[in-house]
Amino acid sequence: MNICVFEDDKVHQLAPILLTRPVFDLRTGRRTQGQELSRVLGASTTYAHCRKYLQDWTAAEYNIV
Repeated sequence: MNICVFEDDKVHQLAPILLTRPVFDLRTGRRTQGQELSRVLGASTTYAHCRKYLQDWTAAEYNIV
């Protein structure tokens, strides 16, 4: 199963904690939200869309080409 994680227009309500990271990188316990969604849903591939100014950091952090 493939899943797509994205940020909607309400992401600003989680400021200031999410000004420097995408929503799916928010850690709650041992895993990030993205890791937990992938695990629970049994995703073979996870696609993620985030704010434009975080794209370079996200690609480097998650080794995305």
